[in-house]
Amino acid sequence: MSLFKMQSLLGRILIDDQLRNAFFKDPERVFDGYELTHREMESLRKLDADRLNFYASGLKRRRIDIALKAFPLTKFLASDEINQFVATYCQEFPPTLDSAAHALREHIGFYQFLVRLIADGKLRSKYLADILEYEKNLFFIGNGVEASRSASEFARANRMLPDDFTMELIWNLKPTRGAHAEASSFTYDVIELASYLSGREVPDLAPKTTYLLFSKIPDALGVRTSKINKATLDLVSLCDGARTTGAVLSKLAGANDLETGGDGAKLAAACLPIFRQLCKFAVITFKP
Repeated sequence: MSLFKMQSLLGRILIDDQLRNAFFKDPERVFDGYELTHREMESLRKLDADRLNFYASGLKRRRIDIALKAFPLTKFLASDEINQFVATYCQEFPPTLDSAAHALREHIGFYQFLVRLIADGKLRSKYLADILEYEKNLFFIGNGVEASRSASEFARANRMLPDDFTMELIWNLKPTRGAHAEASSFTYDVIELASYLSGREVPDLAPKTTYLLFSKIPDALGVRTSKINKATLDLVSLCDGARTTGAVLSKLAGANDLETGGDGAKLAAACLPIFRQLCKFAVITFKP
């Protein structure tokens, strides 16, 4: 048990800058609470400070490398700038030594950190917010256990619905979007942008508002990505399981893209094929 405590303390010294500095100044205070043997404490006292700092620096770099595996296009756009914030990230998001899902935790923490840097204006690329959101959806929807489970569950539920279901059938049911689907708005045509970046080229694109629907393909690898219009984005966003189809249509009545002139019957007729398509791809299901 004592050896485990010694290894645990050494791990924390390597990943925590403040603890490492405290250890160099006064190792006895750091030893408190670890119940180490005299021999183990003596071994730790003999550790070389320069070598410890070297290993600690390498671990930080390794953490960033792991985190950016989820966001390769983001890395291409901003890796030089991101390198300036390695120490800040590692200090604010210390790793959990006993976490079985440490890589996923690293991806989530680093995404949150990058979002904040972008919001604070510390990363300069005008494309970064779009490409990070794009890669975030592809990665977490494509690799998340909950997303995979949700997609399969929705696909099974939708097999109970006829392909040509009517508005009357779903009117009092609650359209519900699962954890495996996300509708997002982008300032640029992010599909075109991603194509350029994948070819290692940073283009000069004019802003072009683009809406995308990301959804996990049920019982298979991959994420389906579809361009949608603003009205469909609004409709998908309203499918939160909290309101009936009738209530969703009532809320959606002002959407410009549908051009229904406030006519409820026209709105229902315009939305029915969208609902059918969303069910076909298991983006939504209908619940009582």
